Amino acid sequence: MLKLQASPALVALFQTANINILVFGLGCIFGLTGATLIDLGEVYNTPPRNVALIITTRGIGSIVFCLLGGAIFRHFNMQHVAILSALAMAIGMGMTPLWGKLSLCHISTFFVGGGVGLIETAMNFWIFAIWKEKSGPVFQFTNFCFGVGGVIAPFVAEPFLDSVKSSVNVTLTNSSNAEILPLDAETRVFVPYLIIGAVFAVAAVLCIASYLMDGSNICVSETDANDSCCSRRWQLLMVGTFSFYVLTIVGQEQTYISMLALFVVRHLKFSKPDSVYVSAAFWIFFTSTRVVATVVSFRMRPRSMLIICHLLVVLATGALCLFVDSATEVVWICTAIVGTGVSPMFPSALTHVLQYVHINQSYSSFIMMCVCVGGMLPPILVGPFIDDRPIAFVYVNSIIAVFSGIALIGLLVLPRGRSMRPSMMKK
Repeated sequence: MLKLQASPALVALFQTANINILVFGLGCIFGLTGATLIDLGEVYNTPPRNVALIITTRGIGSIVFCLLGGAIFRHFNMQHVAILSALAMAIGMGMTPLWGKLSLCHISTFFVGGGVGLIETAMNFWIFAIWKEKSGPVFQFTNFCFGVGGVIAPFVAEPFLDSVKSSVNVTLTNSSNAEILPLDAETRVFVPYLIIGAVFAVAAVLCIASYLMDGSNICVSETDANDSCCSRRWQLLMVGTFSFYVLTIVGQEQTYISMLALFVVRHLKFSKPDSVYVSAAFWIFFTSTRVVATVVSFRMRPRSMLIICHLLVVLATGALCLFVDSATEVVWICTAIVGTGVSPMFPSALTHVLQYVHINQSYSSFIMMCVCVGGMLPPILVGPFIDDRPIAFVYVNSIIAVFSGIALIGLLVLPRGRSMRPSMMKK
């Protein structure tokens, strides 16, 4: 078999770069889908609300493969799984507007979601296996790459969104299995999907190159894997608390950004362009904070960063409840603060937990399943009220902030009096 020669340090850097490219692609998936729902509705000759169900399908795929992740990674080389996941997402994303039937789009999106779930499950374990006690800043930067993808994807799509012009009349009452538009229809919405698909294709090629450098499975040494000083029961309690915590913070992030544009249009009477700009403000502060957090994490303890972030989010969501109708500037300011606050939460909390608990593949699969469940909360919590009682948006976000704060208290109190893992001690 062809084998590329490379030093262990180069392999570690190359694999880390590949992970960041994959995570950047995941951010693009989440940023692109919402921006193109109207155009996909025209392509599939169905209302956007029907096309939006592919988001639910993607979430179900993520949950299913997260549940299977522990078994998959026990029996298969993690690098093989990453390569196949990248290829599945490359094909699924590139073909999203081109299947011809919405039912086929749902099937491919399910496997895209499966790829998302497997990559999210693998990346945290993979990063820790490479960097161990130095993994904190790497986690921050990897999550920064996700935010960059979320920011860039709508701008990649924007030049092509107004190009969907059907040569036939679009009837919104057609079934969800409507055929694709005729070939003479002027549509270019497939272009951004092909671009994002190409990102994953490139990632797959780079992962193959990494495998040729070092084909060994990604794992931690037995010493590192069993070095927790805490009982198994306590570790399960810590992982369970962390899983509930990530469910709430991802629910907070996704509920806010997914429903923000609809809220400001319905309740505050923003124009559609202004609603896009206020959503962009969230992503800009979300992503820029990741840069700051990456640097600050070298000096600040994860628990300190978590406390500051939660104070920001609680204050911002509380201010929205009290003052959202007083001035339009309130929603702009609070959106910037929420974006700033939620950004470092997951990587900081993960670094905090890793100080005491070894996150194996089974734990990681369960945690990522909770992440996926949190991402599916917006249409459940706010969707039923957004048309008739859009003010529910601010109250739901405030309640989620309280629940995540309670989970954080448990996450910070549980390790009191416990010793850190030797492998996580600063060397």
